[in-house]
Amino acid sequence: MIKKLSTQEIGGKEHLKVKNLQDKMLTHGRRALTEYELLMLVLNFGANRKWNSDKLTKILNFCGNQLDELARLSVDELVYIGGLTQKEGILLSAVWELSNRKHNISSEKIIVRSSSDAKRIFYHSLSDLPHEEFHVAYLNRANRLIRTEIISRGGITATVVDVKIILQKAVLYKASGLILAHNHPSGNLEPSAQDKEITQKIKKGCAYFDINVLDHVIIAGANIFSFADEGLL
Repeated sequence: MIKKLSTQEIGGKEHLKVKNLQDKMLTHGRRALTEYELLMLVLNFGANRKWNSDKLTKILNFCGNQLDELARLSVDELVYIGGLTQKEGILLSAVWELSNRKHNISSEKIIVRSSSDAKRIFYHSLSDLPHEEFHVAYLNRANRLIRTEIISRGGITATVVDVKIILQKAVLYKASGLILAHNHPSGNLEPSAQDKEITQKIKKGCAYFDINVLDHVIIAGANIFSFADEGLL
């Protein structure tokens, strides 16, 4: 979450040179910069000039100064809400995607022991999407993550899941266990009747290959619903 920004950080009547932020990073390291400073550095990369913070301030106000809400915005929304150029919107969206992919690479070392581990695998990929997606994590016999796959993308309220694709990839990766995951952009954590039905259908199909469905998690913003924790498997 981005903290409430002080007048000094926003700049007020003071306009800071991006060069100052570049020097700050080189001298003190990237973690010395605030979230606001990092965002301004990204949006003004390569510019040795004074910048005005009005655009970013407008976007942050719209998002309630929360970084996860900012990450949900599409390029078109960044352009419309904050008046960014399309190039700036693309650059900012690329930063979010690189961050997500970096997290996914580090997740490959995870051994799944609980729904908290499952959340670590899927949270960055699913928590800020404006549409539904269905993902699967494939595990070896030691419950170590082999890899994750996006099975389907849908609309705001639903996505179609093909069980054959899930089983095909499980056999390909020689998986012994699966964790299913999808998101609810509405923020409602409760599983639908369709969610329960597809879970049992996948579980039944996996049983023919001696593959265990260990959990099905629903991500809704920062929250998670676990079928295993709730005794629905």
